[in-house]
Amino acid sequence: MGKEIVAGVSYSGNRSHIAVYEVKNGDVKLLHLAEHLSAKQSDHWFLEKIISPELRILKKADKVSVALDINSVVLHTFPLDTTLNQSEQNGHVHWELSNFIKNYQPKEYIYDLHSLRISARDQVADVLVVAIKREKLFGIQSALESKKIELHIADTSFFGAEQTLLSVFPEIRNKTVALILSDFNEISIGIFVNGRVVKFGHNLQSTSDSIVNLFQSIKQEEIVTELYLCGGTASQELGVTLRNRLGIHVNMLNPFRRNITTSSYSDFKLFAGKEHLFAAATGVALRKR
Repeated sequence: MGKEIVAGVSYSGNRSHIAVYEVKNGDVKLLHLAEHLSAKQSDHWFLEKIISPELRILKKADKVSVALDINSVVLHTFPLDTTLNQSEQNGHVHWELSNFIKNYQPKEYIYDLHSLRISARDQVADVLVVAIKREKLFGIQSALESKKIELHIADTSFFGAEQTLLSVFPEIRNKTVALILSDFNEISIGIFVNGRVVKFGHNLQSTSDSIVNLFQSIKQEEIVTELYLCGGTASQELGVTLRNRLGIHVNMLNPFRRNITTSSYSDFKLFAGKEHLFAAATGVALRKR
């Protein structure tokens, strides 16, 4: 495999985070990190530093992946009969979305389905559907292609952070933990059992009270031993607050914990203690299709 320059972009509110990597023969080297504030909110404002780059390294990007914020997608959880065939399953998902989205038209949306808790005995699975308007996704793709850049992956910031969590903390595959994404427009929380998301919840208020209430409402009988915190409004102080209120150890989700060489990036120290800001961008950038 030859050398590739890949970038990940996450965004929320008026803030975006960019992580750029060199991937060669299985080795991953960090090349650039950036946080940007934007006064203008055009459709693709979060891509402006990629599409109109000021830095030479950003001009070299071969592929860009985007971690979508919660306002760009529709999230809906519901039980699904696991005996349905693919056509019947698609029909049920569209029926669910038609009851959830006003004036829903199937041809206007693309969706991805995530299985959560599965009950083999009852032949039912709790599922999370992530739906996005085709015009939104194709607009992102077209904006990048106009500069001869490939859109590699587009997923929510939560699932970008999930990829990072599984990569840098592989030990969670034998634990019950929670991933908390706290951003400017959202809270997303997933309960992981042996490395799989089995419960998920989200909210549009990113306060400590909202996080505690949402966590308590979705964890139910699960005994969570650790919390992993990331996102634009996550901080060491928020981690301490959650630890004190929930009585659970909190880890800041550092995407550079292992398997990534950072020594060649001279400005890495500028983000010391803030590495968790780039968990979602890193996750989508380095995910394999």
